[in-house]
Amino acid sequence: MEAVTVCPDLDALGKAAAGFFARLADEYVTKKGRFTVALSGGGTPSTLYHYLSRPPLSGEIPWGGIILFWGDERCVPPDHPDSNFGMANERLLSKVPVPSENIFAFPMKIADPQAAALAYEKTIMDCFDPDEDEIPSFDLMILGLGTDGHTASLFPGTPALKEETAWVLANPVEKLGKIRLTLTYPLMNQAKNILFLAAGKEKAPIIKTLLSPERLNSPYPAAQVAPVRGQRYFFIDDAAADALS
Repeated sequence: MEAVTVCPDLDALGKAAAGFFARLADEYVTKKGRFTVALSGGGTPSTLYHYLSRPPLSGEIPWGGIILFWGDERCVPPDHPDSNFGMANERLLSKVPVPSENIFAFPMKIADPQAAALAYEKTIMDCFDPDEDEIPSFDLMILGLGTDGHTASLFPGTPALKEETAWVLANPVEKLGKIRLTLTYPLMNQAKNILFLAAGKEKAPIIKTLLSPERLNSPYPAAQVAPVRGQRYFFIDDAAADALS
């Protein structure tokens, strides 16, 4: 199941997505006592975080019950300008009362990327405590969308696209000449709610593909994000919706 919300511009998109986040947070904390979320880096999610950090939502969201992870991270210190954690911390976490023990950033003090990926997978395991052979299910997975169709750090042609068992990988991205830490399809596709955020005309053909029946045959990595039992939600601006009928 999926739903598409089209907004006039990036600012309206961020505001609408923040309202969606707040409603889910209230629902899950009320029912389960907690709301598990994987955050995203990028400019469009940054606008979402801006609105979450401002009244009225900042005072209405049950922050004490929100558990935060990240969908991917660059191999940089948390205070580096490229850090996904750093961006979320500046735009959101430093402004709202999320308990520090509820914030699970990638362990960037571990120098070896694969060791960091394994450590993060263990952190997820410890937090969710799944039954044997069960894969954890995030309540909400927030995802951005690149102009090449990548999401999180699942880039075209990279090894992580073929991963079938590990939940977290150190993924070498040849075109960037860098290694990125990322969640993988086996974990992402167990999420109860997947929220794609996209703005700009260059995203229009990708959005059209992601909403088409042929998407699973697409070369775009984001097209393989297909929740097993959950729902996909798209919050996009008018420009990103340009190719939709």
